[in-house]
Amino acid sequence: MSWESSETREPCKCGKGFILNTTRSDDWNRFEYSTRLQCDECRKKYTKYVYEYIDSGMSDLATCWVDKELYSSFKKKETELKEFTEQIIKECNEHMSKAYLTRWLAIFNDVPRTKKAVWELFKKFRITEYSYKTFCAYTDKKYLTELIESKVVYGNRHIILPAIGIEHDDFLDNCQDKVKEYQKTRDDANREMMKTAFR
Repeated sequence: MSWESSETREPCKCGKGFILNTTRSDDWNRFEYSTRLQCDECRKKYTKYVYEYIDSGMSDLATCWVDKELYSSFKKKETELKEFTEQIIKECNEHMSKAYLTRWLAIFNDVPRTKKAVWELFKKFRITEYSYKTFCAYTDKKYLTELIESKVVYGNRHIILPAIGIEHDDFLDNCQDKVKEYQKTRDDANREMMKTAFR
């Protein structure tokens, strides 16, 4: 099986070199892409940045070259967002368990601890995407109560709260607002970085 290659060249930022784009394909319609910055001057200031984007509902990857200092600032904000979000989720999970676990379990008081009965109630609340067959395959009957308890987490707040009659939770709302602030800071850094990007 042989691979065929094609190359294109694009001007770099300073104009003293170029960007070399290489595409390889085989008889099975498999493709490989690579891009290299062939400019000593630009390599001092710019670094490769690969990011995901959505086109016509499909996810794909794109590559560009961005200022190293702006990239470092963006990555710092991205890391801060990730770490903050992880901490917030942990705090929200603890809050939900403390505030709502008992009321959530009460919904299941009269539900037999059988896979069929628990799955049917999960489907009613749209808290599982599994078919009954798949649910049975991945669920141990001995741990049905633990499984019910495990659903009381931040990611299920839009299901759990209405199910127990809670319209909103100030603590969860405030946490979400804080995450949005971090997201905005990250997004602002990304926009600033992309202003001088080239591909």
